[in-house]
Amino acid sequence: MSTIEAQTTMTESLVRSIPQLRPLLDHRVRVIAEDLEQSADSGPSAASFDHYLATRTPWPDDRPALSLEDLVIS
Repeated sequence: MSTIEAQTTMTESLVRSIPQLRPLLDHRVRVIAEDLEQSADSGPSAASFDHYLATRTPWPDDRPALSLEDLVIS
């Protein structure tokens, strides 16, 4: 997938081109653009959730499931 990243200050000309950006006028921003026209099977990000579930490594039976509390770093 082709991706372009740029840092800039949001100007009036950019906001005229993309009106949804108006709240960011005069803010310094990072703009990331991804080419959505490329083939859907171009990489792992194109996999559906069902495909992910079908192909993921199963959790070992001898290990207890993790809870949200287990994931929180104190």
